[in-house]
Amino acid sequence: MKEFQSIPDLIARYAQECGFERERFVDVKLPSDFDKVVVILFFGDFKALALASMFLLKPFCENVLKDRYVIFCSYPGMGGLFPWVDEYWHIADELSVSDLLTKSSGFVNNTSKVELLEKQFRRRFFTVLTNENFSLYYDKGFTTTFFDNFKKIDRYFPSVVNWRGETDMAMRGKDSVFLFPVTEGKCWDRGKEVSLKFPKEFWIKLTERFLDKNFLPIIYQNQITFDISSNFGERCFYCTDRNFLSVLSAMRATGCVLDVFSGISRMALIARCPFIFMDERQRYVQSKEFEINDLSIAGEYPYRYIFSFPTVISSGNYFEIIDQLVNVSVDFISANKKIDLPFGGESCKQISYDIVREHKARKLGIHFIKIERLVI
Repeated sequence: MKEFQSIPDLIARYAQECGFERERFVDVKLPSDFDKVVVILFFGDFKALALASMFLLKPFCENVLKDRYVIFCSYPGMGGLFPWVDEYWHIADELSVSDLLTKSSGFVNNTSKVELLEKQFRRRFFTVLTNENFSLYYDKGFTTTFFDNFKKIDRYFPSVVNWRGETDMAMRGKDSVFLFPVTEGKCWDRGKEVSLKFPKEFWIKLTERFLDKNFLPIIYQNQITFDISSNFGERCFYCTDRNFLSVLSAMRATGCVLDVFSGISRMALIARCPFIFMDERQRYVQSKEFEINDLSIAGEYPYRYIFSFPTVISSGNYFEIIDQLVNVSVDFISANKKIDLPFGGESCKQISYDIVREHKARKLGIHFIKIERLVI
């Protein structure tokens, strides 16, 4: 006779069999009725993760999944971004994390791994959702379905406390910049994002230029970045925290995130930190980046866009781009040294969409400066 297994035992076994670790859970909250358990497989990109954390997951759990026990499955260390779910699981295989992150585009993930995981979970759970289910509410902008179902926009921010390296940074007495040396950037191709390999040498040369300007680079390294620590040793700070809330704290401590075709600035929005985003103009407009910027920032701190093409970096002709990135960063950071960042504690606030409507009325509020590349 088969031995009876409790719901907590079954959940723990299913997590392990599917290749996940239970990062955050409380077994006593598990329902006695297995039909009430819902699993969300969420392997979108940084923008999709930021949207889910700040705007989508709270109303989705409160309205669509009301009275259900929700297990959210995603990347390691990001459980703190999603307090609205009952459990957070992260995928255990580090190689899978790299593949899933680089192949993600918005709420879509083009790896066979996601399809395989979905099949594994559907054999064990009655209800399994994926990140693509959220496309009903956000598709290159908030949809009419979002407003019809949820009526309002609540913006959630987690608590972002002091970073452990902040004191050492202050002792250096230098301006700093947050770098994310990705192995692959995002390229806009016929209305969708595709990955484009970047040379390691680009990040080495860029970091060297910041050091030459007497800046202290704070380099975030994870599964999709180059390890350039051997090139610079103690001349730079390295953020390798597994807990992503600590990474957000490092962003705030740095004071400026430099996003080079990676989308990491979408996470800087959660950190409430100024950023410079080198992006493609067509992607910026078609993806309605202004919308998430307006609703997240609400005019509380500055940011800057530089429009260029990632193919310039992948081709190796990146020295002009390095000059521009450094020059714009130096000017931007110098001009915003004394600004007060917004409150870094946990908060949930209703935001009026009128902020975005005003932006549209000003034709996106873009003012072009005619130099080597377009900068706003």
